[in-house]
Amino acid sequence: FFFFFLPVKIIYKIATVCPQETRETLLVGLYKDFYNDQSQFVKRTATLQVGNLIFSLKGSKVDTFLIQLYTSLVPKKGMDEDLAYHCAYTFPAVLYALGKDIWSTLRDTYKIMVAKDVLPIKQTLAASIHEVAKIVGPKAATEDLDGILKGFLSSGNTVQYCFAHLHEFLSELAEEQRLVYLDLVGSIVQFSRYNWRLREIFALNAEAYTKLYNVQLVYEKILPIAFKLLEDEVVQVREKMCVPMYQIVMMLKSQPKYFEEAMLRIDKFCASRSFRDRQTFLHICSGFMCNESVFEQYLLTGFLALQKDRVPNVRATLAMILSHHMKCSGLLAKNTYIVRTLEMLQSDSAGEVRRCVAEAMAECDKMKEIEEEKEVGEDNKQREMEKLKMKEMEEVKMKEMEKVKAEVEKKIDISGVDEEEVEELNRRKAEQYFSKCLIVDEIVETSGKQAKQ
Repeated sequence: FFFFFLPVKIIYKIATVCPQETRETLLVGLYKDFYNDQSQFVKRTATLQVGNLIFSLKGSKVDTFLIQLYTSLVPKKGMDEDLAYHCAYTFPAVLYALGKDIWSTLRDTYKIMVAKDVLPIKQTLAASIHEVAKIVGPKAATEDLDGILKGFLSSGNTVQYCFAHLHEFLSELAEEQRLVYLDLVGSIVQFSRYNWRLREIFALNAEAYTKLYNVQLVYEKILPIAFKLLEDEVVQVREKMCVPMYQIVMMLKSQPKYFEEAMLRIDKFCASRSFRDRQTFLHICSGFMCNESVFEQYLLTGFLALQKDRVPNVRATLAMILSHHMKCSGLLAKNTYIVRTLEMLQSDSAGEVRRCVAEAMAECDKMKEIEEEKEVGEDNKQREMEKLKMKEMEEVKMKEMEKVKAEVEKKIDISGVDEEEVEELNRRKAEQYFSKCLIVDEIVETSGKQAKQ
């Protein structure tokens, strides 16, 4: 029994490492033997592995028997919940392996599972509906899956499972279809008072939603939700929402009116009476610090003002953000106001503030050392290049001198020539030699000046 029970559980793993011909013939035949085994345990285990086996056969010809067996896991009347759950769990993988053309065959099976009132099955389908949409394409997603998704979103038992990947599903729909979901998303966030995880999910995916809609819709629909979540009572929601605020607001840059209004609303957090809002302002600033011009123009004044905040937690948040910025990018490390702020916070009364500032100052010192090393390295490199250039010029000079000397020292026939003429000839050759040497020196000197320039 154990001899047959174990191989049937790993047959799909064996298929992934076998040649295509072996998978299509030998392994499928072996699987049929397991399915027809007299032991009910072996047969049931084989049935549970049919989805995994089909996926492992991706790229090969899949036997019709396997597809029929897979669709029979969810009959219209009566249902084995374990088999149906296995079918729901492996559905995206099976569809991916067989291709979108098989959707017409598997569509009824999918709808039967959706209609069954079994919570684990519906939650599994809700969690993977975006993957099904990617495989079947926009047309089938709009016609067959749109209504199913809305049903999942309207149910408190399944909304969290499909809401996490809703933006991926919407990316497969036409623009007109996406508009319908904007209000639905807003209502889900608004009425999720007792389920803060839904608000956190939106905060995590807010940037992805902005890529699905135009600037005006982002300003009118998504931005109000974002600002509402920045004031959420749950700290995880507020912190997660601060992260994509830079991308959301910068998308409005093409519309100066929208952009200016958004920056003014952010600045109001700095002047809030709630220390929680002031901390939120600092977290938002953390994202904008990657853009020096925008940060210095709109947020730097409020950011620096919080170094004297009466609440130690706000000053500690400021110190932590500066420390993190120095460790990551350090674009503002040379900003005199930022440096003064760090120096001032070094003597803060709160120990946590001093600790964070010490880390930030250490990072600043490291960056200065790195810059100095770079400058020294560049200077040394420049000197080495100059030495190499001068050496090359000296070699050229020597070669030219040798050529001149060889020409001057050529032997001449002095037979029949008196001594005075020989001396005159030697004198002219010497003058010629020295004049050529001077010319070579001038050429080398000129080349050296040009190389230095």
